[in-house]
Amino acid sequence: MRKLIGLLLVLWVLPACAQMTAAPRVASGGSAEAKDMALVGYDDLQNRSAYQPVIHHQGNRFIAYIGHHGGSALNPLTGKVEPNGTSIVDVTDPRKPKYLAHVPGSPEGGG
Repeated sequence: MRKLIGLLLVLWVLPACAQMTAAPRVASGGSAEAKDMALVGYDDLQNRSAYQPVIHHQGNRFIAYIGHHGGSALNPLTGKVEPNGTSIVDVTDPRKPKYLAHVPGSPEGGG
């Protein structure tokens, strides 16, 4: 059942990703999609696919918690391959986000 759900999710997400990458990049304010927005910084999230980011104001910082799809990738902070789980990123300065930690998820098939 998990594989079927994963396949359906991929079949639903891939066309959307293809449309996003095929769309020409427009300068800020050049289209309705870019109105009042501009890219000021980014983090590659250890090359993990991401979904459902949540940002919390904690003390004097803003911390992003980003969930990842199944699979695994190298965590450069530990030097180990870890199952995808959750990335924790300090986004207080959006021009320079700081990757704080990766919390591994369950291993494949570990349900």
